[in-house]
Amino acid sequence: MKKTSSSILNTVLKRYFPILFSTLLVIPVSLKGQTKDSRNYSDEVFKIVEEMPRFPGCENVGKSIDEKFECSKEKMMQYVFSNLKYPEAAAKAGVEGTVVAQFIVNKKGRLEDISIIRDIGSNCGDAVIEVLNSMNSMEERWTAGRQRGIPVKVQYAIPVKFKLDVSEDSKAAVPPPPPPKDGFIVVEQMPRFPGCDDMKGTHSEKENCAKQKMLEYLYTHLKYPEKAKTKQIEGTVVLQFVVETNGHLGDIKIVREIGGGCGEAAKAVFEQMNSEGLKWTPGIQRGKAVKVLYTMPVKFKL
Repeated sequence: MKKTSSSILNTVLKRYFPILFSTLLVIPVSLKGQTKDSRNYSDEVFKIVEEMPRFPGCENVGKSIDEKFECSKEKMMQYVFSNLKYPEAAAKAGVEGTVVAQFIVNKKGRLEDISIIRDIGSNCGDAVIEVLNSMNSMEERWTAGRQRGIPVKVQYAIPVKFKLDVSEDSKAAVPPPPPPKDGFIVVEQMPRFPGCDDMKGTHSEKENCAKQKMLEYLYTHLKYPEKAKTKQIEGTVVLQFVVETNGHLGDIKIVREIGGGCGEAAKAVFEQMNSEGLKWTPGIQRGKAVKVLYTMPVKFKL
């Protein structure tokens, strides 16, 4: 049977078009990769990279990058919460809401181009910028983001929530005290509650064990104030204290109160640790014991 010109064309397309199509796809992708590697990402700012930037304090935690990243997010929020000052104008005006800040983590771990992309007014955005700027004064820098194993600039955004506590004894509008001049907020090895140093395991496993033992001690000794029960007060008290180089807890303070005597009840538990002679394992920075400012949330729920 004689083939028509149309059938011949169809046969050629079916046989050779897949090869031609795959060749066209492969060549541009290969060239694109070579172009980026050749300029070493010198001035490019990424939004998503293979390894995102990390706040300091978690490089010895866990084995995977994901574990380190999750730890770093927690450390960063602890730092922000510990240093954020609720502006007096915002507190008086009852301003609440979420500020969103944006910045670039450069290849050396410094923050650049810090800006506010969502503000709620009354100087709240400025308060967030002040905290982020202070990160550049820390002894330990961020771990830079990486793309194909190369440090790169990465754009990072962070939401910061402002919320006033309206209970009668609230101290939420009072800014938390600044960290001690001779202390650290983040160190290579954070302080640990006693009882887990002799166990076999990694540093991360010991840290998790210590957190569990501390919570057991806390909620075994914590007394729910009668005044708070009567008024059905619930919420989270936040304490700050310094873990000294000898494991003693110093400068125990309430930085967030919910009223009804809950703050004093939480504080009493940590003061009891000192009276019972419980010694924490101090924080370690570059192989030496150092003072560390520690932030501790304590939840009250009826």
